[in-house]
Order: sequence, then structure tokens, then C-alpha cells
Amino acid sequence: MIIAVTPEVSLPGETRLVTALLDAGLDRLHIRKPGYTAGALCRYVDRLATRHRERLVLHTCHDIAAYLGIRRLHVPEARRLTMLPETMLPDSVYSTSVHSIEDFNSLEPSWSYALISPVFPSITKPGYGIGATVLGTLRRRQNRYVHMVALGGISVKGIALLKQEQVDGMALAGTLWQSAAPLTEWEKCRQAWNTVP
Repeated sequence: MIIAVTPEVSLPGETRLVTALLDAGLDRLHIRKPGYTAGALCRYVDRLATRHRERLVLHTCHDIAAYLGIRRLHVPEARRLTMLPETMLPDSVYSTSVHSIEDFNSLEPSWSYALISPVFPSITKPGYGIGATVLGTLRRRQNRYVHMVALGGISVKGIALLKQEQVDGMALAGTLWQSAAPLTEWEKCRQAWNTVP
């Protein structure tokens, strides 16, 4: 599974870019726009083709997901820790975030997958993840109910290392949005993901 996480601050032509990624076969698009109101989020999603709604994941404004035709919801780690299981919507698919293999191993099967980070030093946040990545801990995985998706500093040159750790997927952010050619960068990452043993 290959996921793209939107930049927190919108880029010029962003919805055209994410539409092109989805048209090219991107598995999931995580819409992470913490500063967006519900109205702004609706306008963003309305710029994307309805045929892609099944692959969209909302990080915020979960209360408008049904209105938008989106059933995939992401719950950040801090919110998950205080969330009551009975508040999970029955027809929705949930993902979450973790920052250690211990937290990943303790997740309940109600989570479809978890973004585990940082696996490499961040591309977009200078200094974040240097000397404190989770990459070396992934082999201690015990939880087989929840899919493990690597996040943080992933570029084409690190994909071979990820595949050795037998993660179920990867999430791309900085490598796409810091690139002058995000579609080309995504294609390189997809090709590496699909061809590296």
C-alpha cells in the first residue's frame, strides 16, 4: 500500500496534483489540513473527482465525512489515547498514528492500519527524527491484526531498507511536496516499492 499525506499548508495546484496521483494508482490520500474549517475541507474535497472518494482519508472534521461520501478516518495518536471505542462510527474504516513499536503492538484490531514514524529523519522538518527513528525496532512487530505503514523521511533511496523490515506499506509526504516534480517522484517510489524484493 502506498499512501500520500497532503502538506499541512496547501500548495499551488495541489488538488490537480493529488488528482493526478490518484488517477495514476495511489492507494490512499490522507487529507491532513489542521488549519482548515469544515467549509474549507469541503471545498478541497469537492475539487477531487467523486470516483476517488473511497481512497480519501480525513484527519479532521470527521463529522462531515458521511456528507462528503468518505468512510476512511484517521485518528492521530494523542486523540486515540483519549478516544472511547464506542465513538467509532460503525461504517467507517479507521487508521491511526504511533511513534514506537510498543505502541504499535498494543493496538486493537479495530484499527485498519497505523502510520509508524519516523522511520528516517524528516524531509520537511529539519532535525526531526535524527538519531531517533523507529526503523531499527520494526522487526519486534508482534501485532499482525493491524497493518504497519512506515512514515517519515521516505524517499526512493530508503525503500529497499523498508522492504527488508516487511512493513505493509509506506506513506509519502516530504519527498513528494518538496520535489519540483511530485508525479515523477511518486512514480520512482512506486516502481521501487513494487520491484525491490
